Amino acid sequence: MESNSFIESLGMILDESNQFSIMMEDTYYIHEFSLSEYIKKIDFKKIFKFIFDKFVGILKTIWDRFKAAYNAFTNKSVLIKRYKKQLENINWDVEIDEERSMFMNLDSSTHINMYKLNLNSLYSTLIQELEKISNTRNIGDIHTVILDIKNNSEPTDTYLDQIRGESIGSRSSITKEDYPREVTNYFCPESKITANVIHPSETKLYVREYFESKSLEKVITADESILRSTANNMNNKINSLRLERYIPDQQINPEIATDFVQIIRNYCDKCQGICNIYIQLFSIKLDIFKLYKEQQVRILSKIILKSMKEGKI
Repeated sequence: MESNSFIESLGMILDESNQFSIMMEDTYYIHEFSLSEYIKKIDFKKIFKFIFDKFVGILKTIWDRFKAAYNAFTNKSVLIKRYKKQLENINWDVEIDEERSMFMNLDSSTHINMYKLNLNSLYSTLIQELEKISNTRNIGDIHTVILDIKNNSEPTDTYLDQIRGESIGSRSSITKEDYPREVTNYFCPESKITANVIHPSETKLYVREYFESKSLEKVITADESILRSTANNMNNKINSLRLERYIPDQQINPEIATDFVQIIRNYCDKCQGICNIYIQLFSIKLDIFKLYKEQQVRILSKIILKSMKEGKI
């Protein structure tokens, strides 16, 4: 399959990140004494909507391209379809002169479900902190609460490193530079299965997966649905959120107002970071799935050709 979902996603992520940076930069050029007016003019909901709309758009693009490439690939596998019956009833060993990759975790959506958990947790924390501010009446206490929230906020880079680790079941943080390699190893470890004899039971397993169960295809389809529906649901949540309801409508120290806005900016940064992490995770999973199917077809084709050469089919 010719398409490379991960490389394609990186270009779209870069474009999204550039637009996001411009939107965030614009939030630094608004000055109001009323915190509620400050928030209205910034329109953070527009920024969150941009994040999720872009996520769904990038997801749709790589998913549509993957499906087109995959359908074209499967339609070409005429040799396997022709010898399906013989493969299903094979009772002989076949020696294959090729190392094989091992594939893991492709049949699970656990890592994809973490996207929903991460976003729900981030949203819940945001609401809790807004409520803490709105429940405070004294202006001095409001200043204190805002400063405490800002100072206790986990740095975005540290937070996202942890999210990367969690996304593939690791207790360790993973940097953005190391993430593609770690995800690739999560699905396809570097160690190989040496060239050896393929026993009939293994051939039948390949055939059954290719023709019947299609279990991995169903998992991949479910992954896309989970990511898309989660982003759309979160978009709706944010759209119904009225930030001004949580903000005391009174004059506030400009520096404290700036600190409050920085708190919201941090949530935007973390939300955008999570979305980009899971675009990368899903696109790499698609690429590894392609490798799995290509190996499956290649091995079955070699089994057929070798068996034909030996006069067994």
